[in-house]
Amino acid sequence: EMRYLVPGDYMADPAVHVFNGRLYIYPSHDWESGIPENDNGDHFNMKDYHVFSTDDVMHGEIKDHGTVLEVKDIPWAGRQLWDCDVARKGDRYYMYFPLKDKNDVF
Repeated sequence: EMRYLVPGDYMADPAVHVFNGRLYIYPSHDWESGIPENDNGDHFNMKDYHVFSTDDVMHGEIKDHGTVLEVKDIPWAGRQLWDCDVARKGDRYYMYFPLKDKNDVF
């Protein structure tokens, strides 16, 4: 049996973790850029990250926690929030992510 865990919007390269018995999915959200595809990946337009979670992958409700970080919220950001990861220490969660700066450099 196959089941989609995220909506039809293009969500890519998710980090997936189990915290406190619940599965959390952290995908980047790719929007149509209108830029022709090339070897530099300029056509990718990942503007934000979302979080989804469930306590039962096959049959449980998928909770959409919404957008947790957007390019516009990062002062040094240029574009393209690529695949992230998340770590937990105590009660704090840390998101690590690559993106191009205002000079278009990762």
